[in-house]
Formats: sequence, C-alpha cells, structure tokens
Amino acid sequence: MKKFALFAVVGLLVLAVAAGVVMAAPGNMGPGAKQWQSVTFTDAQKDELAKLHYQMLDLRKQMMQKYVEAGAISQEQADSRIATMKTHLDTAVKDGKVGMGMGMGHGPGRGMHGAGPQNCPNFQGQQAPVNQ
Repeated sequence: MKKFALFAVVGLLVLAVAAGVVMAAPGNMGPGAKQWQSVTFTDAQKDELAKLHYQMLDLRKQMMQKYVEAGAISQEQADSRIATMKTHLDTAVKDGKVGMGMGMGHGPGRGMHGAGPQNCPNFQGQQAPVNQ
C-alpha cells in the first residue's frame, strides 16, 4: 500500500510540473486568453470599419450627453472626452490602423477587467449614474 501511495504522489508531482511547463510555453497565454493575429485589411474593409467606428463614436457622444444630463460630468468634460476620442479615431483612420483591437488609440483595448470605470485612464473620479 505504501508503494501505491508513493507512486500516486510521484505521479501527481510529474503532472503538476508538466502542466506548469505547458502553461509557460511561448505563445500560451493561458485559458481564455486572447491571441491577437496580424491581419491585413483591404482599403474597402478599412473604409467599412472606419464607418462603423464613426457610428460608435456617435453613440459615445450620446452617452456623454446622458452623463452630462445626469450631472455625472460637466459639459466641458464631455466635450474634452469627445474631442480626444475623435482625435484618436481620426488619427487611426488617417494612418490606416482601423481594425480589430484598435482600442481607440490605446492599443488592443483595456476593458474594465471587472474593476469598474475608475481604472480607465480617462475617468476622472466621477461615478457613472446608475439607473434604478
């Protein structure tokens, strides 16, 4: 019985080490990690993506206006944020860098990572209004 327990423990240790080696292999970013691939878009695809990004910008402008109406931010703050978003998008379109992972000028996109808007670099301490 002692031999069986010893072999079981050794077997588990070997599996644990093997799993660590596999997870540390180059290119393996772990379960659920995004693997970004380099994609070359045609000019027609870039134009189509640019149109969609400008539509998203229009929606963001509407969202900023709602934050102003709710008193979460001032009109000046909203105007500043909108101008920054537009500048980033215009630059990306001009440079032909509109596509997957554009991130509005901040790389592949940061997201909230479950931590809320306070981790966003453009967030200036205001809490977004909560609809109840």
